[in-house]
Amino acid sequence: MSLSVVACSAAALSLGSSRGTVVLGAPVDLSFEVIPDAGSDVASSCVSARLVSGADPVAESKVQISPVEGGRTPMVRVRAFISVDEPVLTATLTAGCSGQTTRTYTFLADLPTAAAGANRPVDIARLAPGAASAAISNSSRSATAEAAPAGRTTGRSSAVAGERAPAAPRPARADSGTATAQAQVQ
Repeated sequence: MSLSVVACSAAALSLGSSRGTVVLGAPVDLSFEVIPDAGSDVASSCVSARLVSGADPVAESKVQISPVEGGRTPMVRVRAFISVDEPVLTATLTAGCSGQTTRTYTFLADLPTAAAGANRPVDIARLAPGAASAAISNSSRSATAEAAPAGRTTGRSSAVAGERAPAAPRPARADSGTATAQAQVQ
């Protein structure tokens, strides 16, 4: 009697990392690694996706799944023909025709780049060649104007360049009848 043992390498279907970002106001376009069973390819791995935007499921008719060909890592591309309007998107992928594996991915939506760029400070030196030196000289003039002469105070500091100091307080007016009587006495 002879006993023979055959060693085979077993590779199980698995879901790997994701690639892509979710952006508010943009359609969903993500890719996911799929390591198929030995002898299979991604196209025959029965991959499905369920997307939930916030608490609202995305209709299956608006979700498209396609294998990504030609890359080093086998992947599927998941696209949804909706505009993302919630800050959280959940993608649940299921792969496998007989024994299934499922993995859930959670994405936090980014702001559109146009809106994010509007909040950056303006770099004056890049606007015009002489703008940086003009800004520096204006700030030194502003600092000089803010310093009050010795012995004289304005009652408040002028924090804004070009702002005038308040006028000196006017003396209280005398009653017109009293002023006339005093003028006659003198």
